[in-house]
Amino acid sequence: MTRLVVILVIALNSYAWSMDYSVKISQVSSSGKTVVLNKGLNDRIKTDDYGVLLKEMLRKDDKTGQSYTVYKPVAKLKAVRALSDISIWIAFRSFLPNELTKDNKLILLSETELLQGRRKLKVDRRSIVSKKSEIKENLKRSLKGDGESMANKLGDYQAALTLEKNKKHHDSDVTLIDLKKWENASFQGNKHYQGFYESPHAEVFRQRKRVHTFEKMVVQFVQKHSDKNFTKKKLYAEQKRDENLPMFQDRSLRGSVYSQSEYESELRRKRNERLRSDLLAQGEDWSDGYSDEELARLVKKIGVAKELERRRSITTNLFDYQAYASIGINMLDNENTSDQVNTQDGRYDAEAALEWFFLKRNEQTSKFAFEVSARFAKDSLSTGGFNAVSTEYSSAIHLNWYPFLPPNTVGDNIIYVGTFFRYGWATREIPSQNEQGNYQIYSFPGLRAGIKYNFPSGYGARVNATLENIQSDRLTKNEDGGELPDRVSHLDGKVSIGLSRFF
Repeated sequence: MTRLVVILVIALNSYAWSMDYSVKISQVSSSGKTVVLNKGLNDRIKTDDYGVLLKEMLRKDDKTGQSYTVYKPVAKLKAVRALSDISIWIAFRSFLPNELTKDNKLILLSETELLQGRRKLKVDRRSIVSKKSEIKENLKRSLKGDGESMANKLGDYQAALTLEKNKKHHDSDVTLIDLKKWENASFQGNKHYQGFYESPHAEVFRQRKRVHTFEKMVVQFVQKHSDKNFTKKKLYAEQKRDENLPMFQDRSLRGSVYSQSEYESELRRKRNERLRSDLLAQGEDWSDGYSDEELARLVKKIGVAKELERRRSITTNLFDYQAYASIGINMLDNENTSDQVNTQDGRYDAEAALEWFFLKRNEQTSKFAFEVSARFAKDSLSTGGFNAVSTEYSSAIHLNWYPFLPPNTVGDNIIYVGTFFRYGWATREIPSQNEQGNYQIYSFPGLRAGIKYNFPSGYGARVNATLENIQSDRLTKNEDGGELPDRVSHLDGKVSIGLSRFF
């Protein structure tokens, strides 16, 4: 049971990896430098994150003829703005610029995602003040520690028995050293010190180290997952446990992924070095690609705060229409309960609709949408002493209003209300009397309220309730007189649920 849980967890993690790291390019500037991706704060992307876009490609092994996956770097990026569902990036280094196209799907490795859970680097600072001629010697002594300590005079003594290896304990991860030299004052015979070398600011050093670590992890990811010997089957075998000693891995029958591919370690090392030098072509400091001033100007070009907030819907504004297919039931019973012969067992309807966001470009009108629909409905209603079974074919024109969020918002619950005009035809029949008639139907105003949700995948779902007073005028009948009225009206209150696809 334990092994089954482990395998399921690994499988789920592998599936989540493939889903979480996939992104789609929503927009690209004409220069190819500004890229909008369909992932944001909800996907652990933060402003000022560094990232690497990768392209998944298939290669064929020359010896075996089998295909395997490799990952090629497309561009190095820096996020200049992250909103809930989208993020805006600057591509300051492009390797495959032809891949930076609208709607292209790539793999994004971001700094915050890869380095999550790592603690902040502890940095302290030390100053060395000495004569210029002695700076080098004093620096060496400082790096080694106290020159008079026993540890630095190990060569003068003989160790008879080593009980335990010496361990070093530090209060910080890194010590930054500033070098200063003594200078004679121009008068009064006094001395003062002058800066000779100053280490980077601690926060700057932390950021450089963090980016350097991120780059190495990207290289490791590409190197590992581009290895033709890396498969899910071997990954699961690596996690297999010994049946008798479940705390140990079972490697008696087969080696690990590493041991099976050990003969290619030198080849992988060379590939790793080539890829790393490619990624670091502009140096190990990513910020060298753009200065703070250049980044500030680029952000300014994107727009002021109002423009940035408008870009919250930039992904959803890529589509103009949303198609729906839904089914519903009539919640109002219009039958005569005393007539048990003429009745409709299932009062249902099926509807297809198309919604058009024709006013989305204007902020004030973007919360309105136009919709047309076609409906088939089965129902039953009282004609007085008898019930008439009704089969309806109708169409409707809707005007929907979204008071809180625009109708094409992705990843949020969207409430809407609306009104509509319906027109169509219906056949009414009283089976026990063998009587039938054709009717023209219409209703206005119909009222509707509902909630919908749009997924980033392009699909959605919605639930709505409608209430309308349907007027029916008889066009033809199969006999004079009879029980079917020439004109009748009834309340229709339906609840519907449906799926959608936007484009």
